[in-house]
Amino acid sequence: MIYDDYIALQKLLDCNNPQADPKYALEESFFIRIHHIHEINFAQILEDLQSFDAKVITSSLKDKKDQLYRILACWKLNINTLKLLEFLDKEDFLSFRPSLTGISGMQSSQYLLWIEAFYKTVDRYSNQSIHHSSITSILQSIHTSHSDWLAAHEEVILHFIQNDHGTGDTEGLRYMQEQRNHYDTLWNEILTTLN
Repeated sequence: MIYDDYIALQKLLDCNNPQADPKYALEESFFIRIHHIHEINFAQILEDLQSFDAKVITSSLKDKKDQLYRILACWKLNINTLKLLEFLDKEDFLSFRPSLTGISGMQSSQYLLWIEAFYKTVDRYSNQSIHHSSITSILQSIHTSHSDWLAAHEEVILHFIQNDHGTGDTEGLRYMQEQRNHYDTLWNEILTTLN
């Protein structure tokens, strides 16, 4: 077996399928790849969070922290990846944007699973085996990174569409701000359980 086969490189590359006019293909491919990176990271984040929950009682404090630090690192990578959009040609983006036909990355099924798994899995936070200041600190950093990722989306929206209507039938900038406020509220409820 060779490296390319091991990671199914050709299948991965074939997933990039621009939908708009071919003259925008370079920029649309760039846009798609950024979202592919997010989805690969979301898959890892979800697997690590599931693993964390499955071993929460039996794993050591160090192992718990290591698993959470990896989730945090994936979120930081998503933030940095999103910042690549500043190199996306604005005019080309606005030209291929209609090919998105109302879809939005905020509709990602994996992202929605993350919201459920991190913010709405109450049993995790009532488990005494994670009531440790260092665990709470890392969980806070994960929440903050998620919030920073949403803020980075706000910067992208301001750069490309200002206060125009967002994709996915959202209100663009206002929608992102409401999302951040909502998750801050959920996180504050979690902190009450942890403290």
